[in-house]
Amino acid sequence: MNELEKKLEQLFDTFFEKMHIDKVTGLVDGKNVRFATMPYVGSNYSEAKKKILFVGLDMGQDEYYLTNRYQTFDERKDSVNDTPLSDKNPHIAGTYGTALYFLKDIYNWTDSWNILNSQNQFFKQALNSNCDLLPKEVLSYVSQINYFSFVTKDRYNRAGNMDRKFINQKIEIELLENVINLFNPDILIFQSLTLRNEGLMNKFKKNMDIYVGYHPSSFGRYINKRVP
Repeated sequence: MNELEKKLEQLFDTFFEKMHIDKVTGLVDGKNVRFATMPYVGSNYSEAKKKILFVGLDMGQDEYYLTNRYQTFDERKDSVNDTPLSDKNPHIAGTYGTALYFLKDIYNWTDSWNILNSQNQFFKQALNSNCDLLPKEVLSYVSQINYFSFVTKDRYNRAGNMDRKFINQKIEIELLENVINLFNPDILIFQSLTLRNEGLMNKFKKNMDIYVGYHPSSFGRYINKRVP
C-alpha cells in the first residue's frame, strides 16, 4: 500500500465509523446497501506529470456479493488497470480514451490518440480492435472515485440509477471533498452531466481544471459527445 492509499484508508476508516459500516462486509447497519469499493489509485498517479482524477457516478454492481465484502484498493486496481485493453467495460474504455486525450502530448501518445479518434466505433470496440497498437499503461497515470459510495446488496445488473442517492449527504459529500483534496489532481473530471455540483466545483476550481462531461461509455465517432 502506497502513502496515498494509507492516507485514504484513514479517511475511509473515519467514514465507516460515522456511517456505521461493517469493516469486513461493507454493509451499512440497518440498510440493504453495501459500501462498494475503495478508490482506484493508479500505480503511477503520484509521479504523473499531470494528475487526472475521474469522478464516476456509482459502482452499479455489488461485485463481491458472493464473498460478502467490498472491493479493496488492490482489487480495484486489478479490475480497472490490470485487465487487458480488449476486456475493458464501456465505462473504463471511455475513461481510457479520455485519459489518453489529456495525456497524449505529455507522454508522446498523439499517434495512439489519432488511432482512436479515427475509429467508427465506441471506445470499447475501438480498444478491442486496436489493443496491440495502444499503450497499456495509460490508466496507471490516473485515478478514479465514485460520487455515490453505496450499492444495493446483491445487485448484479449495472443498468439504472437505483444507487445514485445519498444515505447521509453531509457526511458523504464531506468524504468526497476530503478524498479530492488528498488526490490533489491537476485535472478533475466528472463523468456525468448530472454531477454538475456548482458548490463542490467552486471549492476546487482555483486549484485545478474541472470538466463535466457525458458518461464515458457514450463516446463514439458519430456522437458529438466524443471528443472530451
